[in-house]
Amino acid sequence: MEDVVDTTIEDGIWLDFLEQTWIFFIKDSVWVEEEIQMFRKKKVHLSYFQKGIIDGFLIEVNDVIETSDVPFCILDATKEFLNTLKDNQNYNALFLLIDGSNKIRARKEGAMSFDVSSKIKHCLREQRMNDYDEKAFNIALTKMQKRYEPYELEEFIKTSQDF
Repeated sequence: MEDVVDTTIEDGIWLDFLEQTWIFFIKDSVWVEEEIQMFRKKKVHLSYFQKGIIDGFLIEVNDVIETSDVPFCILDATKEFLNTLKDNQNYNALFLLIDGSNKIRARKEGAMSFDVSSKIKHCLREQRMNDYDEKAFNIALTKMQKRYEPYELEEFIKTSQDF
């Protein structure tokens, strides 16, 4: 039996966080078998970037997913997540390919290195000290997305890892 994600997300890449794990839901209405096999075989390149008050990830899988940005706002973080900024545990990453029926077609997961986890935590702790609100974040995000294609955000990468 195939796993199904109970969600109403649209096509695109969506981010969640649960139990030390960044979860990337990569949804497309139709995944062809060749894309699924290549996703399983090729490395997922994950980068964390910071552009002003915008934090996010860039994801790329050669011949499967072009560089895609997944921004997030630390102001939306749960108390559980904020507590992880203080601990010494490494983060994990889970990538799920989801089709139009919300079936998980492929998955890849792994532990982030200590260096990558520490760098992300450090950047996010500093970001929390900045004085901004959700409205300012949304304005900055809109400006960033108008000005930069996802691959152009590579100049703002703080750390990265392959999975």
